[in-house]
Amino acid sequence: MRPFLKVAAVGCLGAGVYKTYPSNVLPSIAAALSIVAAVSWKYLRPYLIFVWMCFFRPIGKKQEDQRQRLDSFYQGQADVYDATRTRLLRGRQTLLRLCAAHLRQMKKDNPDKPLVWVDIGGGTGFNIEEMDTYFPIGDFDSVYLIDLCQPYVYFPA
Repeated sequence: MRPFLKVAAVGCLGAGVYKTYPSNVLPSIAAALSIVAAVSWKYLRPYLIFVWMCFFRPIGKKQEDQRQRLDSFYQGQADVYDATRTRLLRGRQTLLRLCAAHLRQMKKDNPDKPLVWVDIGGGTGFNIEEMDTYFPIGDFDSVYLIDLCQPYVYFPA
């Protein structure tokens, strides 16, 4: 006689539903749950960090100035910023495509006029990198990224 494993599934109202499984199924269930957890963690990690940083973690100390509080807010989410903002800032690609179309027309109408892009609050530089897929960054005479938040400012060595 094989031993059996009784598993309870709790519904939204707390009522327990029990199902019996042979105990040799347990390793398969554990492996499947491990895979689901690993995949879910990889997908959910940026959003969990975002939720923690935005809604639960204190934003700096009262004695800090605005810049220190801004750095404190973004410090923990700098590496996941673009992953979360892709869903939160919908329309960014559309905006860049429209700007690229406008820039092509400007370049055609005024070929000698310099193209300068100033990306204020550009953070990680995502907009500049993404724009390159719609309009070559090399066609700009100058590109400036301005951001006050230190965690996003990156100076390559």
